[in-house]
Amino acid sequence: MYKTNAIKSKDFATAIGIKYLPLLILSISLSLNSCKKEEGNQWNQTPSYPVFKVDKKEYTGYNTYSTRLEGIQDIEIRAKVGGYIQEIFVDEGAYVKKGQILIKLEANDINQSANAAGAAIKTAEANVNTAQIEVDRLRPLVEKNIVSPVQLETAKANLLSAQAQLNQANSLYQGNVANVAYTAIKSPIDGYIGKINYRKGSLVGPADITPLTTVSNTKEIYAYFSVSEQELITLTEKFKGNSLAQNLKNIPEVKLQLANKTVYKLSGKLEASTGKINPITGAIQLRAKFNNPNRQLLSGSNGTILIPNIYTDAIAVPALSTFEIQGKKMVYVLSQGDTLKGKTIQIEDKVGRYYIVKSGLNIGDKVLGLGVSKVYPNTVIAPQLASMDSIANSFQTVFK
Repeated sequence: MYKTNAIKSKDFATAIGIKYLPLLILSISLSLNSCKKEEGNQWNQTPSYPVFKVDKKEYTGYNTYSTRLEGIQDIEIRAKVGGYIQEIFVDEGAYVKKGQILIKLEANDINQSANAAGAAIKTAEANVNTAQIEVDRLRPLVEKNIVSPVQLETAKANLLSAQAQLNQANSLYQGNVANVAYTAIKSPIDGYIGKINYRKGSLVGPADITPLTTVSNTKEIYAYFSVSEQELITLTEKFKGNSLAQNLKNIPEVKLQLANKTVYKLSGKLEASTGKINPITGAIQLRAKFNNPNRQLLSGSNGTILIPNIYTDAIAVPALSTFEIQGKKMVYVLSQGDTLKGKTIQIEDKVGRYYIVKSGLNIGDKVLGLGVSKVYPNTVIAPQLASMDSIANSFQTVFK
């Protein structure tokens, strides 16, 4: 009984399968065709890339040069007379006025010399008076032929000698008085005290190699830097004048980048050069001057001079939009049918994230902005118009 039912159930399933088999095959076929169609649409989709229109604009780039800063006056303070430092009245970094006493030297020996010179003056004056009396005594006697004229001439010579000794004594005294004054070492200018190289009790003198200190007038700052002969010629050709000095004055105001890479808020002006090219280095030294009202710039600091290169009505492309083949700089330009064509361009300069284009592009050309490493010549794209700035500032620098 059970066997008969099992056979019937099997026959029934087989019958059902045979009956609906065509429908099952059709369903599978439709599903496969649908998948193939979706896959085909995916592969046939046109890729979308940003493009920008070429236009003219003003760009400013900078030539950079390492520079050393100095105050317009950096005065070394030295002792004019020898002596021990008795007192130091200022500290390093202090602002001092012209004539302010900085350091006092012990003056005992110099005072004694001055006193001795004063005493020598008194002796010389007495000798002059004695010689003058002798001349006055002999003159009427000579006139009366009582004594020989030779005696009078001798007395006059003695008077001249005494007067000379008096003058010498006066000079010696004045020198000693000046030396006493020199023991009070004063600032010759308004400015800031540098490092004080000696301490109280040190013996110093005019022959010392190391100065006592320095005083820097940093109300204005000089920035010294060197340029090559070739760079100098380029600058003078671009900003022509009647002389080198005039050429330098025609150069736009320069900027100063500080050691922390920030740019000083005030611009400076080129105003002088050494006028001679160093035959060893092939460079010439130039000088720019910056106002320093808040004393932010310090003498002895280092920085970078930025000389502007201004390009007016210039064509530029983002560096991200370029690629290189056999040493030639190229871009992809959109042609008819949104097809990409490679085009060689000549680069004049790099300004930030842009290349200044000397030749190769025209106003209105549409250039591929991003994705130059993902496409090939004659690739058809779906262009999306974008601004150059958005492309240049894109974070997709790795995926150029």
